[in-house]
Amino acid sequence: AAAGMPLALFPVFVTGVTLAVNLPQIPVGATLQWSQEVVVGVFNGSIASWAHSAIRRLNPFIFFPSRPITIATVQGNSGVIWILQSALSSFSPSWAAAYGATSNPTWPAAINASLVLLENFASVVQYVQATPYAIGVVPFPTAYQLGASVITLSNKAGAMVAPSVESIAAAAEGANFTTLYQSSIVNSAQAQAYPIAGLSSVVLPLAQPFASSSLTCDRARAAVEFLLWAANSSQALSLARTNGYAPAFDSLPARTYAVLTSVSCGGAVLHPRPVVG
Repeated sequence: AAAGMPLALFPVFVTGVTLAVNLPQIPVGATLQWSQEVVVGVFNGSIASWAHSAIRRLNPFIFFPSRPITIATVQGNSGVIWILQSALSSFSPSWAAAYGATSNPTWPAAINASLVLLENFASVVQYVQATPYAIGVVPFPTAYQLGASVITLSNKAGAMVAPSVESIAAAAEGANFTTLYQSSIVNSAQAQAYPIAGLSSVVLPLAQPFASSSLTCDRARAAVEFLLWAANSSQALSLARTNGYAPAFDSLPARTYAVLTSVSCGGAVLHPRPVVG
């Protein structure tokens, strides 16, 4: 971007980070439930076995063998990992102090022996589905599309909430977004919100500082019109939900429309065409 160009991180989707699981002892129709304390304990290594009392207490009708919990995730930088680490920091002041949130973390040494690092999230799901007693860090759309079993988590309100398009979208409701749409939505106080959620955004130049080149401005207008279509088209929103994505625009319709229709190029507002379909 040119120096001084005003930019916004513009949310396209609200995404959830799920914990895919392969626990053979889960009865048909039952769900595995973890509290936020259990999630932190598994990732800091203080809860290393499926037979740990904190897990058994939350799931009295499931038999847990004394087997180690294997953790699969991706290696390298990932916004999904940043969302997970932000949630862990929100769940636990001690995690925040010791590790904080980063997209390319150094995981606690206590879990090194049980940690499996893979190339991509589809590989994480495939690994978990083939490995009894494993869990995997996976974005909800990937888990949804590949049919992974996932863990139900407690939220800030104390409710046990399964990841879904609806519970992930609820995390953005009532969020205090700044003018640049930068806001954390992990551990939302909304009663039905899934606790590990974040925004998937694009970087949007609010004013193209170039000379009024018709090619430059036509491209800028096309990008804005695409985002308006994604924000307002029933076809686009239906397609997103069908594939496990929660459109961010559902929670921010007035704000998104106001920003998109104010983008300028060469000193003039672009005036994008109305959305059709």
